[in-house]
Amino acid sequence: MNIEKLKELDRLTEQRIADKRLVSAAYAVAYKNEIVFKNAIGYADIENRIPLRSDTIVRLASMTKPITGVATMIMYERGAFSLDDPVSKFIPSFKHMNVAIVDEHGKITGQYPAKNEIQIRDLLNQASGLGEGEAGNRAWKDYHIKQGDTLAGMVPKFGDQLLDFEPRKQAIYSWTQAFDTAAYIVELTSGMDFEQFVLDNILHPLGCYDTVYKPSKEQRARLMKMYDARDGKITEIDMGDTIFGDVPLSYYAAGAGMVGTLDDYMKFAAMLYNKGEYNGARILKPETVGLMATPSLPFFNPGTDVETWGLSMRVINKKTEHQLLSPGCFGWSGAYGTHFFIDPSNEIYAVYIKNLLDGGGAGADTAREFERVIVEAL
Repeated sequence: MNIEKLKELDRLTEQRIADKRLVSAAYAVAYKNEIVFKNAIGYADIENRIPLRSDTIVRLASMTKPITGVATMIMYERGAFSLDDPVSKFIPSFKHMNVAIVDEHGKITGQYPAKNEIQIRDLLNQASGLGEGEAGNRAWKDYHIKQGDTLAGMVPKFGDQLLDFEPRKQAIYSWTQAFDTAAYIVELTSGMDFEQFVLDNILHPLGCYDTVYKPSKEQRARLMKMYDARDGKITEIDMGDTIFGDVPLSYYAAGAGMVGTLDDYMKFAAMLYNKGEYNGARILKPETVGLMATPSLPFFNPGTDVETWGLSMRVINKKTEHQLLSPGCFGWSGAYGTHFFIDPSNEIYAVYIKNLLDGGGAGADTAREFERVIVEAL
């Protein structure tokens, strides 16, 4: 691994900050199970000149999903369910669902009974039809989730909404409803509050104590402020007490609702890289991590075979001119700019964090730069 080449990450970050396209970023690269490069540049709080650090707490957004995926697979390993089990086995309202008919203008014009029931695996590989388009987005807005609402109170209502497509016939991104449903099944089958389950069975055994749904007062003090960077101007965004959008803290948005740190997520990534074990803590069996990192669908975006979904993460199928990661790489990103990937064949895992309202998600330039520099450093 060419460490001098990895220093390009610093130069790119500094240039973006100078151009007011970025406030700060932190990142770490591990090669052969050793962290070989790590840095944090810029501010967590511009006004008070508080620098970003590797233990600064940031909003993970959709990098919450792989954590939910691991929680689900823990209960799968315990025999609580099969991945082919219908969701209705645990949540009866999901038994008879209907699919929305949407015209070319995005208007819902009708509905028809779904031929396929949603299976548990569909919740993790974006093939459920739940919250993946016009019908799901409209239903989410109609729920008006407020402080005090919980998974137990809300998820059964999802069974009454229209699906955006026939389960297992498409794969369109579900930002949280499918993962919330998986999290609720974990609650039902474990008898535990979902956040507590994640803490007890994943994060605390890994030594991750700053990755939570409900940050404490002390953790709030270390939470990076949210910014927007547009047209050469940096603007602070007031997020209030929420972690993602306007979702209240009482509701575990299992697709987007956690905060965490670079240091914590590197431990989580190390566990996946090491096939379910980190620092003496066995979280999953190697074959279960292998299942999560195996293509679960024939497509990621219809008509492409470059990348697809495993269980809660994207999986790379082939390298191209624009997709530089090796086949078998897996990981995911967050709407506010967080990103991670694991490259088993080249013995790499790496995590990148930033928090911008327009962070770019899976398509962020910073995520592609991060991948490119690391690949070139090989």
